Amino acid sequence: MSKGKFEWKGVITQPERTYLFMQKHYMQFYMDTGNVLVNINGNVDFLDKATVVGSQPQKEYERYNSYIADAMNKYKALFEDKTYKAGHNKNKESEVTWENERKEALSEITKKTKEFILDHPSSIVSLSLIEDYTKVYDNEIADTLYQKLSLHAQQTNAGIRIFKKLAVYKRTEIGQPFSDFVQNDTSGHPIMLSNYKGKYVL
Repeated sequence: MSKGKFEWKGVITQPERTYLFMQKHYMQFYMDTGNVLVNINGNVDFLDKATVVGSQPQKEYERYNSYIADAMNKYKALFEDKTYKAGHNKNKESEVTWENERKEALSEITKKTKEFILDHPSSIVSLSLIEDYTKVYDNEIADTLYQKLSLHAQQTNAGIRIFKKLAVYKRTEIGQPFSDFVQNDTSGHPIMLSNYKGKYVL
């Protein structure tokens, strides 16, 4: 960093979501392949308002943000100081109303996000959104949307990461047999999990 500016050079073989961390703040943006120059303009204290120019995937990300803007603004408004306090004033009815509005706004964001992914099955932005679902354990939704991606998207670095996470989820979901293993008990004797098949194991 010099005089409020920095420069970063590198090579990527596929479009990727990238994070920029500055002191206590961070932002995400999208890098493209090829000999491209990406400019980020903004204030270190307001990275959410920074502009990114020169990346085609970033334009797709901006279209996504525009698509969910109304629903996202409704969601954020619920957490503004005055509105939040009104919904949490120890009045049960007010709390229920606030919570219902929160769920409704969140449901609308989820609906529009799914629509965007289905309309952009080859986009790195769609891949990133699906990967976010795996981080909050909405793996069933992630798997359904992943199957709708183009074959090209599934074979990218991000697509392979998602595939591996979903594979782990499927092996460990309720009803699936647990992987067998051997471990010593408190007396030092080896025991196998499979020895307890059909029994309760705590």
